[in-house]
Amino acid sequence: MPRLDGLWPGPLDRPAVVARHAKAALWAGVVANVLALSQPVYMLHVYDYVLTSRSLSTLMWLTLIALFLLAVQVTLDHFRSEMLAAIADEVDEQVRARAFEAAWRGTRQQGVMDRAKFTADLDAIRGFLTGPGAGALMDLPWTPVFVVALFLLSPWLGLLCLLFGGIVLALSLAAERRARPRIHAAGVEQRRASAIAEDAFRSIDAASAMGFVPALLRRWGQALQASNDASIAARTDAGMTQAIIKGARLWLQVLLLGVAAWLVLAGQITAGAMIAASIVGARALQPLDQTVGALRSITQARLGWLSLGEMTRNGPAEGPATGTTGGPVTALPRPTGEIALEDASFAVPDAGGERLRPLVRGVSLRIPAGAFAAIVGASGSGKTTLARLMAGAVAPSAGAVRLDGADLAGASWADEGRPFQPVGLLPQTAQLLSGSVAENIRRFGAADDAGVIAAARLAGAHDMILRLPAGYDTDVGEGGTWLSGGQRTLVAFARALYGDPAVVVLDEPFNALDGPGEAAMANALRQLRLRKRTVVMVTHRPAHVRGFDLLGVMANGRLEKFGPLADILPQITNPATAAGPAGATGTVQRGAGLPQGGTPP
Repeated sequence: MPRLDGLWPGPLDRPAVVARHAKAALWAGVVANVLALSQPVYMLHVYDYVLTSRSLSTLMWLTLIALFLLAVQVTLDHFRSEMLAAIADEVDEQVRARAFEAAWRGTRQQGVMDRAKFTADLDAIRGFLTGPGAGALMDLPWTPVFVVALFLLSPWLGLLCLLFGGIVLALSLAAERRARPRIHAAGVEQRRASAIAEDAFRSIDAASAMGFVPALLRRWGQALQASNDASIAARTDAGMTQAIIKGARLWLQVLLLGVAAWLVLAGQITAGAMIAASIVGARALQPLDQTVGALRSITQARLGWLSLGEMTRNGPAEGPATGTTGGPVTALPRPTGEIALEDASFAVPDAGGERLRPLVRGVSLRIPAGAFAAIVGASGSGKTTLARLMAGAVAPSAGAVRLDGADLAGASWADEGRPFQPVGLLPQTAQLLSGSVAENIRRFGAADDAGVIAAARLAGAHDMILRLPAGYDTDVGEGGTWLSGGQRTLVAFARALYGDPAVVVLDEPFNALDGPGEAAMANALRQLRLRKRTVVMVTHRPAHVRGFDLLGVMANGRLEKFGPLADILPQITNPATAAGPAGATGTVQRGAGLPQGGTPP
């Protein structure tokens, strides 16, 4: 049997388990197909021996043996189905994490992800293994065996079955080749329609208020219609081919019976052989008929198999990160919080997917440990993408992002022997996940009431959370929709502070906050200053950078200015008096431009 880890994209974690299930399914199929000959053999003996000898005891024993063998056949068919389902479970368990990681890695590297693609591929493979398609393909090699059985009864019967089998096989291959691109196109359009519907529901407030719900419905309907058109074309081809093959199988049964009857009259075969030929002929073409019926699931599984193979080919296997020698990455001690970007760039595919559109271009900077740095710039200047790079939310397309000299994307850290996440991120849009407030703050990790409450107190969210219906156990709803915008921001801020990270990255943290919320945020920044944590904040309001050490200005994806706040702020608030841009790649010492004893707002 071939090695399964060679067939599957990338080595399976436990190929022996899958191989064991596959061997059991194959042997069950072998024995079941051999036992399928028991029915025609039974009919042959009844017609040729029992009816002529009129022996009731022979009839009784032949019937009991036939019933027993058929029961064994049915049991083995069921066992094979269970083994194929076990293979589906095992493959799903071993591949899903690696596929998810590969898709996640693609998102970090390119900023986009077809979220439904890899799950649809896994579902297609599971549907194939647990449906009739896998069993039909396993039975297909037995068609020649039944054709040989017909040749043993009579060469004329074997030739007749061989002729029809060749026609059916040619039709099946042509149908599969024709349906493959249409099924692929239908899947692409279906995912596009689902993405449009998802976007529409995310914009439900604006769409309802401004009356463009019909336009969204029309856009979704056009995408869905394109998917349906491709599906209908594939289904029509498959249905026509299946009807032709089914008709060919019925014709074969009639012709076999007719030719066999002629051979009986000619004295070349017996009456029992005539009945047996009809049963064997139907069994010979049955796998072809079933294969065409399962053509869609077989093609979808094949395309999913190839897609997952391409996705995971260069990705690491499920499990802990590994170094160049194959061993686990050495966990570094808790970092101090020094951030350095070395000619870092980030680009995403354009609408056509053929070219890359740069969002950040060749940024180099250094933020000393414990410094407070602010990034400002116009909308679309790349400041949010720069913040995501410094937080490790996305990986640079070129260059490097380093924390205490280590590559942020490839290193791991530990604090007192426990895994440590060195960066906390508050995104511009504070998205929460379905679950309780406490679960979101602790990032759905193990229960840690003390850590959750400490993070909430530091974020200034503790009192607000206590006023919720169930306090920390309040369900936030899907996407956090059961909380207000300000409440979501404070909970997401507490999530960023959970575990006391060395670096905190904030993207427009004041946007959704009211007066008390802004005061809580300012107080949290003061506490982070006292703890000597590194803070990077993206903002468009110069008032919020008072007391910061460093200031950077983004424009067209480039870091145009970067240096001490006292040097850069006058240049952007009063350009006429600016002496010139500060070097974007210069090293700035912590506290430069910060009044003695000064703190953030």
